[in-house]
Amino acid sequence: MSYPVNISITNPGAETGNTTGWTIESGSWGVRNASPSPYAGSYYFFAGTSVDSKVSQEIDLVNQGVVADDIDSGTLAFYMEVYRASYDNSDPGYFGFRFKDSSKNILFEVLSKMEIISPSQTWVKKSLKHRIPHNTRYINLILCSRRTSGTNNDSYFDNISANVDTYLSLYGTDPPDEIMLPIPNNGAEYGTTGWTIEAGAISSIFTDSYIYNFSHAGQYFWLGTGGYQVNDRMSCEIDLVVGGVSTSDIDNGLKGIRLEAYCSSTRTDSDTGFMTIRFKDSSKNIISSISSDTENYPEAWELRTLSGELPPYTRYIDIVLNFNFTFGSTNADAYFDDLMCYVTNSETPHPPADQFGPMMWIF
Repeated sequence: MSYPVNISITNPGAETGNTTGWTIESGSWGVRNASPSPYAGSYYFFAGTSVDSKVSQEIDLVNQGVVADDIDSGTLAFYMEVYRASYDNSDPGYFGFRFKDSSKNILFEVLSKMEIISPSQTWVKKSLKHRIPHNTRYINLILCSRRTSGTNNDSYFDNISANVDTYLSLYGTDPPDEIMLPIPNNGAEYGTTGWTIEAGAISSIFTDSYIYNFSHAGQYFWLGTGGYQVNDRMSCEIDLVVGGVSTSDIDNGLKGIRLEAYCSSTRTDSDTGFMTIRFKDSSKNIISSISSDTENYPEAWELRTLSGELPPYTRYIDIVLNFNFTFGSTNADAYFDDLMCYVTNSETPHPPADQFGPMMWIF
């Protein structure tokens, strides 16, 4: 099979004069042809009059000519390109894609930053790319807009295109030897769906009166909302075997783990946060855990990582986000967004698991 494979998108530029081929997930969508003029053709998409509007189109990768074995080898990447504009620099929007397996379960989403396009009524080319995780068979293309003033939701999209290419071609280097684990709600876009609230309360919000900026990616981010002097905590369980990790590699001490999250806080607050990974065996008993440093995150979004070794006998992990109240009136204002988790090659391989029982590995 030769790459790239150009993806056939139904109605990529609204030239049908409506939203044929696209599924409205929220709000209302329509088409326009003036103020501004279309980037190409006679029409372009706009997000109607709803406050929050999202539309998507499902792509069957195998039917488009992408080879499943090539996907599962981890050597392919997905590229999406969109032309965007706005009416008067007021309504922000974003775009991206959603990876899904053969049963159409969400693996995770990759979303652009929510932003207002400036100068107004000027078309700007935007693009996004990401390595395709193994087991991916479908991709949803996503367009979204948020009305912040006026009557119309004035974030505009036109001339959408996408392709699948080798990672080497898109990134200029070989793909890293690591496995991307599924986190279906990895960026707060679906509230706390897929997460377990363990303490206090967690909310998914669009913005905050103190926030330095919009979310890091997409529309929403998480913060603790359990109340005054309450520490909030939630977790997400991941099955490593379903995620494609070899149990033999785990039990022979060959694998590590890396969690990435973008973190932020308010301009005036001193609330803190930290991340934890719990390692669990096949019966979901906790073997051990690791945690990042507790810190007051900066105002601007910054990447934080937590890395360690996968103990032998690990079959599940819990990703845990911790929001600690230390100051203020109500919220625990540590913010998290845009999570990714990877199984890596171990930097310090352990002895084979059959030399020790599982409780020998306490980190």
